[in-house]
Amino acid sequence: MKDVLKELPSINTRSTPGLMTDVVSSLMSEQKDWVKRTGFKAFLKINMKSIPLKLCHFVLEHCDEGTNSILIKGKIIKITKEKIHKVFGLPKTGKSLFNLDMVSEDHQVFDGSMKELEGGKAHATNYKKIIQKSE
Repeated sequence: MKDVLKELPSINTRSTPGLMTDVVSSLMSEQKDWVKRTGFKAFLKINMKSIPLKLCHFVLEHCDEGTNSILIKGKIIKITKEKIHKVFGLPKTGKSLFNLDMVSEDHQVFDGSMKELEGGKAHATNYKKIIQKSE
């Protein structure tokens, strides 16, 4: 596998999981409780500083979004919500993000935070600061 990965190009990203790890480790207990209540307690275990970008490229090259599967060495691995739950700890029940109501721009969730992101300041470190100081 190392030989295969050596030959693959890398994927460029604009952020690293290290920022998410930093955010999670600095959350207050009330914020952690909220994360648990929403069903995403697995995120509290995130402890990753980098992504193996060549491995990501390999998975993307072998992914078939039409069948929600990955083909590796002649084997088809079907991507299901149960497998995503098992691997990532994400909830496998509840509402789809695509079915949620849109929030208006004057909603309290945007109060102040969006102003901080205006003027080209919308990058990961600013999101990190907003999350850390949110209630």
